[in-house]
Amino acid sequence: MAGTLMTRLALLSLLLAGTAAWAQPQLADPTRPPAALAASAPASAARPASAPAPKPPELQALRLGRELPPLALVDDKLVRVGDRVGEASVLAISEDGVLLRVGRGPDQWLRLNPGVRKSSATKEKQ
Repeated sequence: MAGTLMTRLALLSLLLAGTAAWAQPQLADPTRPPAALAASAPASAARPASAPAPKPPELQALRLGRELPPLALVDDKLVRVGDRVGEASVLAISEDGVLLRVGRGPDQWLRLNPGVRKSSATKEKQ
């Protein structure tokens, strides 16, 4: 008798829990913008903005040696003198960096550490 009473109570609690969940209104998504804001958004906001300007090439590493041709790692690509980096042509690779020529415009130096200036390690005698 106690087993059937427990079974009936369990079924009754499941039935009540199911109807209580069904009777509650649907919860709103807290991350969704208010309906008034979504309705007033202009159509141009849905379109993506124009493409961002391309970022300039980045010099990541240099390999210089007496018996090996110089190589540079620019934007994850190994390049030699004469190779192309995007629209630019590699003119020179030296300890100063990589010299690029873009069309007829001015030549551009890519440097490993653009904010660092070279200086002598020893003090000059006065």
